[in-house]
Amino acid sequence: MAPPLSIPPTLPRAPEPAGRNAQALYDEGLDLLRRLAGATWTDHNLHDPGITILELVTWAQSELGYRAELPLEDLLTPPPDSPLALADRFHRARRVLPTRPLTALDWRKQLIDLPGVKNAWVMPADAPPLYADLLQRRLSRSVPAHSHYREVRIRGLYRVAIDFMDAVNTQAEREPVLRTVRATLEAKRNLCEDFVAIEPVPTERFALCAELDLEATADVTEVAAGLLFAAAQAIAPPVPSYSLAQMRARPLADGRPRGVDDIFDGPALQDGFIDEADLAASELPAELRLSDLIGVLMDVPGVRAISDIVLNPLDGNGNPLPVPNRWRVPVTAGHLPRLAIDTDGETPAGRLVFRKRGLPVAGWNVAQMPTAVRQRLDALLEAARQAVETPRAEDLPVPDGRWRDLAAYRSLQLDFPPLYGLGPAGLAGNPDAQRQAQVLQLKAYLTFFDQQIANDLAQLAQAARLLSVAPAELTATADRFDGLPDDAHVLATQTVDSIVGHDRVYAADVTPTLLANLQETPAEAATRQHRLLDHLLARLGEDFSEYAAAMASAFAHTDDEVIADKCAFLADAAELSANRAGAYDQSLDGPTDLWNSLNVSGLEKRLARLLGIADFSRRNLGAVSYETYAEIDTTPGDEFRFRIFRASDNKILLSSTANFATREDARARMIAAITRGQQADDQHYRIIQGSDQRFYFSVVDADGHLLARRVEGFPSEAAARSVIADLADYLRDHYSGEGLYVIENLLLRPSQEDDPLLPICVDGDCSDCADADPYSWRLQIVLPAYAGRFQQMDFRNFAEHVIRSEVPAHLLPKICWVNADDMARFELAYRDWLSLHAGVTSADRQAKLQALIDALTTMKNIYPQRTLFDCFAESPKPPFVLGSTALGSAPDHVINQETDHG
Repeated sequence: MAPPLSIPPTLPRAPEPAGRNAQALYDEGLDLLRRLAGATWTDHNLHDPGITILELVTWAQSELGYRAELPLEDLLTPPPDSPLALADRFHRARRVLPTRPLTALDWRKQLIDLPGVKNAWVMPADAPPLYADLLQRRLSRSVPAHSHYREVRIRGLYRVAIDFMDAVNTQAEREPVLRTVRATLEAKRNLCEDFVAIEPVPTERFALCAELDLEATADVTEVAAGLLFAAAQAIAPPVPSYSLAQMRARPLADGRPRGVDDIFDGPALQDGFIDEADLAASELPAELRLSDLIGVLMDVPGVRAISDIVLNPLDGNGNPLPVPNRWRVPVTAGHLPRLAIDTDGETPAGRLVFRKRGLPVAGWNVAQMPTAVRQRLDALLEAARQAVETPRAEDLPVPDGRWRDLAAYRSLQLDFPPLYGLGPAGLAGNPDAQRQAQVLQLKAYLTFFDQQIANDLAQLAQAARLLSVAPAELTATADRFDGLPDDAHVLATQTVDSIVGHDRVYAADVTPTLLANLQETPAEAATRQHRLLDHLLARLGEDFSEYAAAMASAFAHTDDEVIADKCAFLADAAELSANRAGAYDQSLDGPTDLWNSLNVSGLEKRLARLLGIADFSRRNLGAVSYETYAEIDTTPGDEFRFRIFRASDNKILLSSTANFATREDARARMIAAITRGQQADDQHYRIIQGSDQRFYFSVVDADGHLLARRVEGFPSEAAARSVIADLADYLRDHYSGEGLYVIENLLLRPSQEDDPLLPICVDGDCSDCADADPYSWRLQIVLPAYAGRFQQMDFRNFAEHVIRSEVPAHLLPKICWVNADDMARFELAYRDWLSLHAGVTSADRQAKLQALIDALTTMKNIYPQRTLFDCFAESPKPPFVLGSTALGSAPDHVINQETDHG
């Protein structure tokens, strides 16, 4: 008989969270009421209006608690009409967790992921030795005639050995694979590292001879193909790729479960994921153990026993070589062992004999295997190749969320009994004016609770936007938050329109912005926005507090500007974090890849963001000399103005629209005009038609205030716009502002016999230069001392602190703040060397390399000038500090009258 049906016992329910438990909220409120007003108010029954209000308010609060505890994906899902998806608001795991290749294992993963590459190895390369002559204090290629020298081996050079897929055999098939490998190495190269050789891995073939007993039902063809496939895989283990699900199921080497950060560690691959344990198993071996091979072959289905087995290395003619110990077969150092299946000569390489119940059933030389076995073996090899080279760029799935109108709110006043007269029907009967006023007064009192709950729901509804890292929403945040009371708030509010007669409860001018103004000042809003952005930055391990403090103290930067910088960094955070050690791609040789180029190191991009430098491209900085091309004159009234000249003919391009009390004020306005003038649009320029019917233009700030003007008139608006376009181009080329160069000393190493060598410092008193090896792990960072904020020593000190903190720990940076002349000389030499290094030209190689070495080694740090004492100064001047300032001349107070030709 079937067992009787029974209802399983009901499991005890978890207690409801207090935030959404109306009864718990009501009990808590009632308990508080009894403690606060128990002596004067004792009627706490449901018929009391105060208790009714408490009950209905706690029900409304429980709705707020319920919405706050909705699934996170529901809280963050944008509305159906939004251009953004839920995944757009986050840094996806595949984008933010991987890094560029840093270790040898990382490089192997990156290369094995390429089409046609079965395995790869990255090894240090030995450069020709150099010798530091301790007496002459210089490097040489030959050993000095005396004993006072030190051998120098340049480090950071690597060579790569490639094992191609089995189907890639000919040189014509290998060439495209090698080109892809070279392009990948150059694109992913790290600072102060270089790859000097990429070549096929040398192989050593091994012959397998074995006699095997098979199961009675075994298919000889299937077993033979499986056995050869397993033997080839065991002798030269491949590196398989796994799906995301497979990787999550594989524990770590110590048995711990594999976390998401472990899976996405290293470079992002296109063909699945690679386990570092498989990489370790596929290193080039020193020997092959026959017992390990036997264990692998015994796992082949159909193999019952192995009667005899021998593994011998083959010489160049395919003849087996004897080994001292058959159980430990040595492998030539640096060679990849490979099972000999096909031979070019007539000498057979290995033999297999198969038996069933002691009787021979098949036997043949491996090089002459039956066609059926060959076809089945090729199928197994192709399946293994496809398993490795099948594109699987997987990422953690984003859960499907359901959009909820979190801000929707219905007034709690609509839930009161009709007796209260708060609903659409109003009071029953014919109430007098006093009774109606009392109802209106109650509405106003209850609106306080309505407003608080409605505001909390509105804030919950915008949490997804406030915590988003989507570039579009970060840009909107930076643009919206301009410090104005109408726009600056991040505190959400809303009016409760569902109150019956709400127009009598709210004043006519009450808006959500007005309500926000009552609760939060613009300064408080900025603080709140900073906290939100700092939270997002902290999740990426970033800290902008020092930058914000430096900008505020040294340059009076507003919260708006710092917020914009934080948003800009967050938008590029994934790339800036992953590529912080990345070098520029030295293989690119197009004009836009060498100069006026974004092809710069990841360190330069990151430093630009952390220092608030808007343009990180490689471009002219030597012409950014406000002292040379932007003149500041004094007027008889002891006031200051500025003019910006064209360098070629001293034509006035822009001039000031006002007089300034100090030189610093004039310079600040000039820098603002140059910065704004680099964008040729109506937001940065204003065109007017004068009384003479000619057209004039001015540079304006974001609020439309004049910064500088062009005194020249033009016959038409089109002509004025054409000049504006040319002026913007000129300002971008010649007044490009702050920037920096990162030079890798390793790339200056000699590669030809006559190449000049870098100087060295082996003097014990030398404190500002390298030791006997000036090439390995050395960076030189060149910055313009005359550009923008770099003129301020406090900011320069802050910039140096950031640079030294961000440079990878194994690299030694030398930071140079140079003047315009040294910068121009360096840039000329650097541009010539870039073309030389990229292979665009080979003319005057030694002279160009020497010019760059001279420019790098002779440039000096420039400090702001200070006088020891200024008799004419009306206010205290910055102090003269040894080592941080240069001695300047006292002002002669010669006043020049500026003319602007109209």
